[in-house]
Amino acid sequence: MSKSQISVDFIIVITIALILFLILFSTIDKRNTQMLSLRTNLYAKEVADKVATIINTIFLAGDGSQKSFIIPETLKDNTEYQLKVYPDAHIVDISWYFHDTKTHYSSPVITSNIKGNLTLNYAVGPITIINDNGVIKIGIELDTTPPVISNVKNTSITKNSALITWDTDEDSNSSVDYGAGIRSSKLMLTSHSIQLTGLQKSTTYYYTVTSCDKYGNCATSDQYWFTTLTPQSGATSNDDFSGGMIYWDFYNWDKDIDEVDPTGNWHNSGGDPAQFVSVLIPIGSEDEVGGYWQQSFVVAVDNPETVNCSFDYRIGAYDLDPLYLNVSIYLDNSSGMPSTLIWSNTSITSTTDWSGIKTIDCSNAITDNGTYYYKLATWVETGLDPKGSFRVEYDNAKVEWEE
Repeated sequence: MSKSQISVDFIIVITIALILFLILFSTIDKRNTQMLSLRTNLYAKEVADKVATIINTIFLAGDGSQKSFIIPETLKDNTEYQLKVYPDAHIVDISWYFHDTKTHYSSPVITSNIKGNLTLNYAVGPITIINDNGVIKIGIELDTTPPVISNVKNTSITKNSALITWDTDEDSNSSVDYGAGIRSSKLMLTSHSIQLTGLQKSTTYYYTVTSCDKYGNCATSDQYWFTTLTPQSGATSNDDFSGGMIYWDFYNWDKDIDEVDPTGNWHNSGGDPAQFVSVLIPIGSEDEVGGYWQQSFVVAVDNPETVNCSFDYRIGAYDLDPLYLNVSIYLDNSSGMPSTLIWSNTSITSTTDWSGIKTIDCSNAITDNGTYYYKLATWVETGLDPKGSFRVEYDNAKVEWEE
């Protein structure tokens, strides 16, 4: 074979190899281009989906929700892009060029009520999305400023309540920490008032007020204080009869001339625990008679909030089968025979031990200021056969009132 023939064959082989190489290179390059395009698509989808997710989350979280975030300068393969929100279309759209071809990807949002900077740009720095009463605002500066609290006051002080008021420079909620508890309101206002109730009388309370705006920025005031009022009050005296019969007077109750004569007596021992008084009805027949111990006292206010009548009694002497025996407590607005019944016991069949101190709410008996009369009464009715004697004993007798 001649040298010229070898050279021609070699050139043919090289040419074929080069063609095959170019075909292979073109296939690989096309494959790489496709991979690059797919990767760019994924990067773009990630950015758009992130923004759409934030918008949807802030919208669903409600008024006052907010979030700041940063978008990348380019996609991860250094591809430049443009990011826009189209409220009417309910989408976040991202677009970019790949080999001179513009490409789009859209991620859905659930609201069209979107305002603000709808073209999102890396160069502006952190982007803030805020829910303002259901309106999604983009690009608004993050609110980190708490409300300004002013004009903190306590008014309408009573023995068990107080009104706390204050102002803020923006709508915010209300809370008062007064040591014994916290009272709050979720209403968003600029003029605040919280009523504190169930307080102890004659007690000093230290308190602070707190207000938080809808973005969660909170301010707390300095500490203030108030003292609940000491209510007017009063009580009867010598409830345990340790002072003898001082302040107490005994009276017969509806005694006719031919009836037995009830007597009132003071005893130095044997009470609950020591001294006491008694009403003694002597033995008799065809009697309808009684007796009562009475003490007057003054109520200085109308309609006192509490009036408690306390007493202790026992049956010291008893004869079987009187027609009627009644132990009763009265609270009247006049002296004389008992009229306003507070408590009674007509089921007496024998002598008894001390009952223990009973306390009755008798506030219904006092409506106006003035002088009142506490009465410890006994009433007996007997038939034709003589019966008696009967003795009812009283101790720890007191009326306490408070406005």
